[in-house]
Amino acid sequence: MLYKATALVSCLSLGLFALYDPAAAITGRVYYGMKDEFDPLRNPTVAVVDSKKVYRQIPSYKVILKEGIKKDSARYAQLMYHATLVFKSAVVHAAEGNYQFVVEKGGVKGYPTKDITKKVLEEV
Repeated sequence: MLYKATALVSCLSLGLFALYDPAAAITGRVYYGMKDEFDPLRNPTVAVVDSKKVYRQIPSYKVILKEGIKKDSARYAQLMYHATLVFKSAVVHAAEGNYQFVVEKGGVKGYPTKDITKKVLEEV
């Protein structure tokens, strides 16, 4: 408890008015930014994305689902490779200039986030 109070006093003395949990952490998969660089004291902008929702809208992933392609096949690997490129590109386009981190939805604890799933879907 003393640590939390000390962190709050430190934030206030630095002129940081946003309250946050000093144990704030990125616990989920990071799609944009570097997890090790997350520091709540620097007030980074953090977004979250629902990757399952996005993947379901990517044409090559839709083929996998529609045709029931098995995970251990070459066709699956080829289609997933393409779907992953599309996903990563969409995340980067949605994040650049706006967010320092994009993390899987539910993967940030004790820190405010913005859900950009809709914006990522627009980039697909």
